[in-house]
Amino acid sequence: MSMRITQIMGRITGVLAAGAVLALGLTGTATAQPAQAPACPTLEGCYGYQDMRAFSNELIALVDGFSGASYTNMSRPVYRYIPAGTQQPTACTDTTGAPAVADGTAFNYCPADGTVYIGQDSLYELYSLSGDGAAALGLAHEWGHHVQDVAGVSATVVSQLGAIQSENQADCIAGAFLGHLDARGILEPDDYADVRTVLPKIAAGEDDLTRDHGTVEERATAVDLGLRQGLGGCNVYFPETPVLA
Repeated sequence: MSMRITQIMGRITGVLAAGAVLALGLTGTATAQPAQAPACPTLEGCYGYQDMRAFSNELIALVDGFSGASYTNMSRPVYRYIPAGTQQPTACTDTTGAPAVADGTAFNYCPADGTVYIGQDSLYELYSLSGDGAAALGLAHEWGHHVQDVAGVSATVVSQLGAIQSENQADCIAGAFLGHLDARGILEPDDYADVRTVLPKIAAGEDDLTRDHGTVEERATAVDLGLRQGLGGCNVYFPETPVLA
């Protein structure tokens, strides 16, 4: 890891050192699946594999809160939980142009139907291996793509560089979400360790000619920008099409 990446990661941790695993026991349980939510003072280590639907509802409730605090008329994406071993047709297509399906391993946003697909396996992998903060970052990133779609950013992405910038901006939006949670006193210090742990795992592993996501440094910089400047800071990626005016 380079010195610059270390410095960026240090800032991500340091910003929350005074405040910050998502202490959701203090904020209440999402109403969609109240019976499934374990009674825990914190999300970290609280949920088992079979509880991922309830866990996703907790995260969705937090993202909805951020959306409501940031926008007056932002449409809400559909959130569809896909249990392991099942599939759900989507309105998107795959790289070959064939109709795409979401399955229990997927965790993505389909702009054609405005839906965030939350695969049980993918969510549990983020949660169990990198922590609840990492899972929250992942969901907020997918919601960020919905924000881009509504704002008109997605329609401007026609090149590889644009695709990479789009992914980096979604990370910035996710960082702004974490900053919002920190301002509400929801985050715990471990959440930033979660983010620091997961970014190298989800960064682009391809070379510069084939990648469509940011490098570790780019993604860390984007999250840090959102943390420090909020949604308005994320406009730097597509200044002609702001996600927050």
